Amino acid sequence: MTSSTSLEQADRELKEVLGRLQHSAAPLAELPKARKFTVSYYAVAENDWPDKYKASLRQRLQQKDGEVETELTYKVRGPAPLPAALPEVRACSCNKIGTEQETDIALALNPENNVRNAGISCSVDPRKISPLPAAFAPTSAARPCAISMTRYKLDGPTAAAGAKEDLKIEYWTFKPRSAETRALIEVSWKASIAAADEQAFRTAVAPLQEKLAALPIPGKEQMALSCDADWAP
Repeated sequence: MTSSTSLEQADRELKEVLGRLQHSAAPLAELPKARKFTVSYYAVAENDWPDKYKASLRQRLQQKDGEVETELTYKVRGPAPLPAALPEVRACSCNKIGTEQETDIALALNPENNVRNAGISCSVDPRKISPLPAAFAPTSAARPCAISMTRYKLDGPTAAAGAKEDLKIEYWTFKPRSAETRALIEVSWKASIAAADEQAFRTAVAPLQEKLAALPIPGKEQMALSCDADWAP
């Protein structure tokens, strides 16, 4: 589930969201420890993907132990389920790169309005693989929107398969050229797409029920594109 708002409102809302998810009647006085990232998106070469599927290349930087850790992720994403005819994701064909397939469900107030997307992605540390597969080479400089993301984790429910995964709360900010910085708060949980796991997640985020929209709001990829468009001449 996601919530989009202005920066000042989002700072207050983040403390409220974290407090409610811990069943507190009041917003948190102080934010817990978190991991902070700087995010950039790059244009990638066009490919013969099925209709409504697009590829993206993301760079994520994190300061850790005095060093900057870099992760590049190449992803092809579109409506779920993945089509059988989806071409090979060539960026992931190197035997040193693992491929991940996933289906994400953006929750709406009415489950019938949930939005399902599916993707294939692979991530690399560019310092550890040389040469990089061609798909990880951007076709231009980083897209102009300045993006940051802070990730918090809270105890999550137990999935139907028995695994226990944390709730992830990500606080994204997008700095366009002509408008105020926008913010996005995303709460997610990794599980199966079974109805029982969707219900477990809905129960976990029940304290945020009134924040669910009638239809899912645009996610971080769409907000990044909108932010980039504001920088266009």
